[in-house]
Amino acid sequence: MEHIQIDPMYVFSMVIGLVVWFSRLESKTNRNEKDIAKLESKHDTLESELVKDLNEVKQALARIEGQLIK
Repeated sequence: MEHIQIDPMYVFSMVIGLVVWFSRLESKTNRNEKDIAKLESKHDTLESELVKDLNEVKQALARIEGQLIK
């Protein structure tokens, strides 16, 4: 059986590549978490505005119904 010889430069290059790849992956994960937090904030703001607008529509509808009943 032959002994396989591995060049240390290839191993060093592979380790450097993995470190770079993992650091970029971590950076992307952190950026995605920040983007999700921003989107959740925008969603909450939009939801509160929508509730406010629906309340205004309810009030307008109640006024219309009041005028129709008279």
